[in-house]
Amino acid sequence: MLTSISIKGEQYYYSVVRDLSERKMTEQKLRESETLFREITENSPSGIVLLGSDHRFRFISNSAKRIMGYRDEDIIGADPAKFTHPDDLGSLIVTLEDMLQTPGKVVQYTYRFMHANGSWRYVRSTFSNLLHIEGVEAISINFEDIHEAKLAEIKLNEVNERFHVLTKATQDAIWDWDLLNNSIWWNEGHYHLFGFDPSASVPSMEAFFKRLHPDDAAEIASNLDFINDPSKFNWSHETRFLRKDGSYGVAFQRCFATRDENGKATRLLGSFLDITELKQAELRLQKKLQDIEAIASLTESVSHANHLNDIYEVAMQTLIRTIGADKISILLFDEAGYLDFVASSGLSPEYKKHAAGHCPWKIPTRTLRRYLFRMHQKMILLLHCCR
Repeated sequence: MLTSISIKGEQYYYSVVRDLSERKMTEQKLRESETLFREITENSPSGIVLLGSDHRFRFISNSAKRIMGYRDEDIIGADPAKFTHPDDLGSLIVTLEDMLQTPGKVVQYTYRFMHANGSWRYVRSTFSNLLHIEGVEAISINFEDIHEAKLAEIKLNEVNERFHVLTKATQDAIWDWDLLNNSIWWNEGHYHLFGFDPSASVPSMEAFFKRLHPDDAAEIASNLDFINDPSKFNWSHETRFLRKDGSYGVAFQRCFATRDENGKATRLLGSFLDITELKQAELRLQKKLQDIEAIASLTESVSHANHLNDIYEVAMQTLIRTIGADKISILLFDEAGYLDFVASSGLSPEYKKHAAGHCPWKIPTRTLRRYLFRMHQKMILLLHCCR
């Protein structure tokens, strides 16, 4: 714009020129910044809200509206406490009060926030204390909806807790072998059963195999080759294992393989159940059944015997079967206490020659007959009273 001025009858024109380049650049940057902020707040997967110095909602981004379903009139000026789950509100307030003590401090917190449909959603929010910045004077909250991930985490924790309780409750020794990373996990029962130190490093599979009976370890290692057969998923076996006291117990082992889509085994899950007492009870039961069968057989044979010597022979054969002796004899003592072999098996002629006709002790009564049985290095004496 030109301005005219008259000086001593002369007409002059002038104008004032101002350099606005810097201002224009500033305005352009501001417009760009506003556009960027709008793009971020509208299209970001995270929501952004601002709380004023009165701790009420002052701003809500379009992305926040989209995530939680609210409109401006639902949020602006409202108290955040009414949207926060009662079980989470107390601890959240404590966290924010601590943050407000330090300008610029940033904290992160996970809690439940009410959706516009009335449901509770887990959100993870990052709170930034910007109250000290002139022109901002707000608490910035950048949040993301993690509801599905949080529910999965809770479910996983429940499963892990249930598994932890079960591994404590069971008497089985349980192990989990990650074949891809060659790492192994044992439950507490395994440490107790095999005598490993729980405070030491996790024992390897090599240390585990050293605890197995030498006659069983090679067979188990061979049977574990089932992991290379995509059609097989489980395997079981009885094995002897070295216990803490140095003796060998008996365990029933189960093993299950998990495989990928190509059939390759990725991990092995196994358990050991100590069945030592069960096996011992089984042996005792078998022994009792053998004794009963022996008595029944002896009774049956005696009932068909025609001579006393036949009864002696039947008794000896029954004892051989029952106690598994390789040397056994039945000796009859007369009233004077002298030995007489009436049945024998596995004894040398020299032994019988030297033993027969001897009187090792006095007989206290004429009605007592003694039958002496010999098995390996142990002597078994049966007393039979007859009248």
